[in-house]
Amino acid sequence: MVQITSSQIKKWKMWSDLFVVWLTMLGTLAGGGYALVQYLDNSNAERAKETLKFVERFDKDRLYESRQRIDMALEQMEDELRKKLKEGESEYQAHLKAGIKDKLLFYHLNQIFDFYDQLHACSVANLCDADISLRFFGKYAYDLVGTIYPYIEQQKTQSGDAQYGSGIKFYFSKYKEQQDKQP
Repeated sequence: MVQITSSQIKKWKMWSDLFVVWLTMLGTLAGGGYALVQYLDNSNAERAKETLKFVERFDKDRLYESRQRIDMALEQMEDELRKKLKEGESEYQAHLKAGIKDKLLFYHLNQIFDFYDQLHACSVANLCDADISLRFFGKYAYDLVGTIYPYIEQQKTQSGDAQYGSGIKFYFSKYKEQQDKQP
């Protein structure tokens, strides 16, 4: 029979206590890591939900009506704008500004610009998902800004607001970068 001495028992107890401490630390780290992963997954899901709320807003009531009015007006002006562009930048700008004024689009453009400013603020604050918002809103920004960029710059200067149209221009440039990278 093997005889166990009190010094051996103390040694085993010391090793056992050390093992329990290490095991507790590992369990705490693993639990913390799991909690962090869960938090990040939930955070990503919340950002996606918040972005989808913007998608819903974009296709409802005021914004939908504004987009329709802008799109129809620009479509009606398209041929004349192309002619004016061939005549020169200043001719294009003057005709664009007059067309926007004649068709009473100022209010509708500001509705769209405000929407994009809010969307951009949501993405910058990391409350909305930047990739999802670009996927849903980049193409419209690209098309609209590509046509009315001189008007945006003119309004920015006239209003003295350096941020005028900055949200939609942000999505324009991000969408353009994305398109330029594609083969």
